[in-house]
Amino acid sequence: MCHDEAIAEEITQEIFLKAMQNIHRFKGECKIQVWLCQIGKHQSLYWRKREQAMEMRSIRPNMELEVESIFVFQYN
Repeated sequence: MCHDEAIAEEITQEIFLKAMQNIHRFKGECKIQVWLCQIGKHQSLYWRKREQAMEMRSIRPNMELEVESIFVFQYN
């Protein structure tokens, strides 16, 4: 899912931190491995959405400049 070893390591740390913070919620209805995998899935999706949002923020200023230049061109 992740092609960067450092990011994968960070996500793994976040998974185990979340597991430790929420161990009281583990009801034993499934194996602990399944529970950890669910946490991992959610953390990975969260990380991906966060990265996409950061990419959009870095792209958006350029897009705003292009839109402004179009309006200036049309009205001048």
